[in-house]
Amino acid sequence: MQNEHTAAASKESAGLRNGAAAGDVGVSPLALVTIGLLVALSVLAVRYSGGLEAVELATYDQSVRWRTAALDGEADVVVVGFDDADLARWSWPVPDGVLNTVIENAFSAGASVVAVDIYRDVPVAPGTADLRATFAGNPNVVAATKYPSEEREGVPPPDVANANQVGFTDMVLDADGFVRRGLLYLGGEEGVQTSLSLQAARLHLKQRGIVPAPVGEGDRDLQLGVATIHRLPAGFGGFHAIDAAGYQFLLDYRRAPWQISTVSSRDVFDGKLAPDALSGKVVLIGVTSQQVKDHFILPVEGRAGQRATFGVVLHAMAVDQILRLAGGVNGPTRSLATWLESLLLVVTAGIVIVIIARRKRPLAYIFTGACGATLCMIGGHVGLLYDWWLPSVPLAAVTLLTAFSVLSWRALLDRRERVALARLLTSQVSPQVAQELWENRRTILQGVKPRPTRLTATVLFVDLAGSTSVADQLAPDHLVRWVSDFLEEMAEAVLQSNGIVETFTGDGLMAVFGIPVPRTSQDEIERDARNAVKCALRMGRRLELINERIDRSVLPAMRCRIGIHTGLLSAGNVGTRSRMHYTVIGQTANLAARLEGFGKDDPKIACDPEGNALDCRILLSAATVELLPVEYNVQSMGELELRGAHAPMTVYRLLDTERAAP
Repeated sequence: MQNEHTAAASKESAGLRNGAAAGDVGVSPLALVTIGLLVALSVLAVRYSGGLEAVELATYDQSVRWRTAALDGEADVVVVGFDDADLARWSWPVPDGVLNTVIENAFSAGASVVAVDIYRDVPVAPGTADLRATFAGNPNVVAATKYPSEEREGVPPPDVANANQVGFTDMVLDADGFVRRGLLYLGGEEGVQTSLSLQAARLHLKQRGIVPAPVGEGDRDLQLGVATIHRLPAGFGGFHAIDAAGYQFLLDYRRAPWQISTVSSRDVFDGKLAPDALSGKVVLIGVTSQQVKDHFILPVEGRAGQRATFGVVLHAMAVDQILRLAGGVNGPTRSLATWLESLLLVVTAGIVIVIIARRKRPLAYIFTGACGATLCMIGGHVGLLYDWWLPSVPLAAVTLLTAFSVLSWRALLDRRERVALARLLTSQVSPQVAQELWENRRTILQGVKPRPTRLTATVLFVDLAGSTSVADQLAPDHLVRWVSDFLEEMAEAVLQSNGIVETFTGDGLMAVFGIPVPRTSQDEIERDARNAVKCALRMGRRLELINERIDRSVLPAMRCRIGIHTGLLSAGNVGTRSRMHYTVIGQTANLAARLEGFGKDDPKIACDPEGNALDCRILLSAATVELLPVEYNVQSMGELELRGAHAPMTVYRLLDTERAAP
């Protein structure tokens, strides 16, 4: 029957364990928040220093490839190309007369605008006068020019009717050589010039009553039909500190290069076009021959699975996109503001923290990080389908790094807790107890220090009887071996009984059953008492085995005394900063020690009923006996006065010590 003190300790221990379990998140909330913020800030720092640009662009390219060729219907753009066969027929550069005939025949076939992506700053006879007349007399012809820069000279256009018939053909190349951005305007000392693609699209839209107009603060943006085309900033989407000179926009590549209709210039020259092939179309004339190096690398594949695309086709794709934007077929690609992207990364880290906060298994952390990163990448692709370039790579990085950072921090804490548990006790424990300690480390430890606890436990003291007198008779090496053999066998008995060797006392030891994990039920307290008694019986058996094997001519036979008591104890670290020791403090431990040393010279206590001295004498308190099953053979020694006890205690002697432990 459990006394009131034991019941109170059980309730206290249960509350402590339940409270620890309820808040057992592995890592403190403050540490989790700190980890999330540090990860988010680190990813932001890496991103805004350009460290993620290559990965973000590669991810964007893949999403563009998955999205491309998704548009139905034909584009309002046709490319008339001078291919290898055409150059074999007319040579390169193409004569002005041939080019003029192609332009005139394109208009005769119903073209609304013709843009010529072939420089004509130098005449190529014959037919130069006719070509000049066409440029000067037809307002729907756009001539090509190259904008001058510090690195190279420009290429002037031919004479035209007005400036609106001239467009530059310059392209914007990213650091990896890919073309992801287009140009609408360029400005400098030469004044503001318009791109060939915008001039061609503008003339085509003008025929439909659509005229571009500047909008926004300082006329920064361009209103074209239903669309507002925003000037691309230096840090748009996954770009980092790009040269945003001029008026740039993001090419969407919703229509693949091979979806742009292309006819050969010889068919136009010879009038062998299909009906309505050019009717109402914007026609771009350029070179589609491998002999003339006018190729660009796009994020999407060109014809015949090649990534390289002819410049005239790229201009045609830009015209097609501008026309689609003006007509509301698609919207311009957008990205989040910098502050909003930063906030989103922090929020994502917080979401991951919330999800994994109560997860204990490392696989759950890894699964959360992997699934979260996958969802971020899928979300980025879906966002691009709706014209949003979302920071999927930074979000995925935050998700993965947060999960793995928490996992790493948890592993570090686990390591520190393992070290703390290893230092918790001065002796080894059994595998079962070690597992129990690890599973309940949140209850035991407060940080990396043992949590001071009030608990109910059973304490066992064992001492090698007569060792003081023997010490004066034996040589030091024999004495040390004699005591060591005894302590080794006694400690092994404690471990075998799932107890903990709390300390060695010179020629004895103190073992505790029920620490450092607080017991929360009567069954657990009774189990500790049974384990202590089993341990005492095992010690008696092991003592017999020691006496059987020692050399009696050198070493004397061993006898021992054991005292066991159950009750309330306080457990915690005591000592100095340099030397701390986990121990139990309280009357229970003191009384167990008193039981061990009581009556060592009293034949009634130290001898069996026949008067023979007991090799292993075991005294139990009534508090311990009350927790034992009836099959244990105990003999009442009556009420004894123990030093330090507040009142006489009923004490029992455990009999049958010679039999094997149950």
